[in-house]
Amino acid sequence: MAGKTVLADELALEASKSGRQIIRASADDFHLPRSQRYKRGRDSPEGYYYDGFNLSELADVLLRPLGPGGSRVYRTAVFDWRTDMPVTEAPLVAADGAVLIVDGRLSLAT
Repeated sequence: MAGKTVLADELALEASKSGRQIIRASADDFHLPRSQRYKRGRDSPEGYYYDGFNLSELADVLLRPLGPGGSRVYRTAVFDWRTDMPVTEAPLVAADGAVLIVDGRLSLAT
């Protein structure tokens, strides 16, 4: 486990004391398939940055639904990088006032 995950898990544990629903997600569950991630080479920094994650899907199924005016119907994963297979997780519905905590490499990159 990397520091980002430990921090997010500990933050979620503390936040759960508020009594609000805590939704815990990781950008690692929004990778692209290996064939796309490694098209510039397995050790390519540009490939990691530009081709590593499905950021549009992360926004579409997690961030926008849980954002202002969102439907509150969300998914926390779409792809398992370990098996290189899509995740068939059923959509969930967030409670009013739910808190989303997401960890991810390059989370501040634009």
